[in-house]
Amino acid sequence: MEWITLKELLEKDIAHGGKLVAAFGKPGSGKTGLLLGIANRLRSYEICIFRGLQTGQEFRFPSDVKILAYQCNPKFYDGRGDPIDVGVKHVNNFNDVLMQAELDKLNVLYMPFENERRYWVEFARFLVHRLPFVYPSAYVSLFVDEVEDIVPFQEPGATREMKQFVAQMKEFRKCLTSMYCATQQYFDLDYRALGKFQYRIYLQGARVPMRERFSQELVDGLSLGQGVMTGSFFGKFVFGDYPTKKIVVVR
Repeated sequence: MEWITLKELLEKDIAHGGKLVAAFGKPGSGKTGLLLGIANRLRSYEICIFRGLQTGQEFRFPSDVKILAYQCNPKFYDGRGDPIDVGVKHVNNFNDVLMQAELDKLNVLYMPFENERRYWVEFARFLVHRLPFVYPSAYVSLFVDEVEDIVPFQEPGATREMKQFVAQMKEFRKCLTSMYCATQQYFDLDYRALGKFQYRIYLQGARVPMRERFSQELVDGLSLGQGVMTGSFFGKFVFGDYPTKKIVVVR
């Protein structure tokens, strides 16, 4: 199989709009590092928004990070439980999220952890209906690790909000919004969301669905830092990782 770059995932223009990308792999396969690496490539000319999680993965990022808190008050602690002084910019609406977001930084968006899916539905709806050219960049890229929290496979009570989010995903390309996601396996996601991703990336430990153009054996032979991408074309690629610098817990 041909070795490729991820250039097609990064290049944007108004005619082609945003990109929807899903990465799959076992824990430790480099999914979060891959998302951070893509964000590092895009941060200079797009608004890069990274989903804030309780594991504080943004502290692995090699450049500047800005913490935005939407209707919540996240607290940061080290591995011993001691508080960490982290500057947090509080925002009350999604327009302020984009106005406060900065180019050349990873903008980490924390929402209330309880019922978080509902807030992502509202944010997605806002992104679809926004006026793109009034913000620091017309292009917005979302980086959503553990995306199964937003579009889960057959989770009781999640269907209505999940369908609403998928309906907004369908419009992302036309409104210059990209979404780069990660989860362990393709079957962790609702099939309607899975079908919206233009590009799929398989890392170590990922299961390959029958419809793909390559076999499970190819993915089983991957080393750490290697992946297979499929979409408009397919091939193998290599990527770097961003090691954990310190343990951070967010509550």
